[in-house]
Amino acid sequence: MPVAYTSPIPRLSHSARDKTGPSLALRAQVRWNAARLDAALADGAAPDASKALALRARQLADPRHRARIAKSVRFLLELDEGDAAGYIPLTRAPFRPDRVAKSRPELVELADRLEAADTPPIKGLAMANLLVEDGTGALYAQDSDPVEPAVDAALAALRR
Repeated sequence: MPVAYTSPIPRLSHSARDKTGPSLALRAQVRWNAARLDAALADGAAPDASKALALRARQLADPRHRARIAKSVRFLLELDEGDAAGYIPLTRAPFRPDRVAKSRPELVELADRLEAADTPPIKGLAMANLLVEDGTGALYAQDSDPVEPAVDAALAALRR
C-alpha cells in the first residue's frame, strides 16, 4: 500500500494575468474525473502530482465539502434509525442499513473528524468521500466487501 502524502495541500499557480483561479477546462476535468481522482488520492497519490489532483485535494479540504461528506454520513445514520422524516429514496444505489448499523460508532467518529476545525489529511478525506459517494462501495453494493475495514481505514487516515 502506498505511503500517505502528508505535506500541505499545494496551491495552484496562476499566471500574472489569470487571477480567477483554475481554468474552466481544468475544473470540468476534475468534476468529470472526481471519483478517479479521489481513488488516486485515497491510494496515496501526491496532490501536487498534477494540477487535477491539486485542485481535487483543495476541493476535498474545503470546509464546505467536508461538511457535506459529514452530513451524508449522518444522513445514512438517520436513515438507519428511521429518523429521516419525509425522505423519499431517489438514489440509484440504496444503502445497506445492516452495514451502517454495524459501523455506527465508527461512522459517528468519521463525521465528527470531518467537521473538526483542523484540515485532515487528504488521503482520509478522499477515502471518506469515496465511502459515501461510491454506489458500488461497501455502504451500498450487495456483493461488496464489508464496510468495517473501509470505515476503519478512512478513520486511520484521518487520524494521521
